[in-house]
Amino acid sequence: LWEDLTVTLPYEFTTSLRNTCDAPVSFEWQNLSTDAVQFAVAPSSGKLNVGEMAQLTVVATPLRAGTFTHELECALLAPAGKKSGASLVVSGRAIGPNVVLHAQELDFGLIGVGKSASMTLELSNSSPISANVTFALHSAKLAKSLPTLEAHQAKIEFEPSELEIDPRG
Repeated sequence: LWEDLTVTLPYEFTTSLRNTCDAPVSFEWQNLSTDAVQFAVAPSSGKLNVGEMAQLTVVATPLRAGTFTHELECALLAPAGKKSGASLVVSGRAIGPNVVLHAQELDFGLIGVGKSASMTLELSNSSPISANVTFALHSAKLAKSLPTLEAHQAKIEFEPSELEIDPRG
């Protein structure tokens, strides 16, 4: 089980595949992608003589945060056309950015038409992964890249251009 894999970064481990049959076999790895993790096995195919072993490198690249378990399938084919298979189960947990907004709400109070008020909003990213953050306030939009292990402040200004009365009171 791999723990705390960072999303979009590749991780690798080595393992081996041994031919314990009484004849040479060809192998080919299959089922290498999911919507959560992309896998690669090298060599992805080959031939093993009786008793021979191949050193394999497995690379996993998480595509999104969360836990995963996936069975990598290896098709085996003996010279007489006999098919069989082997599998390798890989599981782990991938982590993504951890962005924290340090305010539960923004209350600008009463602001008259043509007047403005501003507040400072603080965001922090406590993970080793950069995060792109976008705020949309009706028709206004603020986009900011939030580097790893950093905090930033954004000044939010509100200037009503017309008076609108909420029908709910």
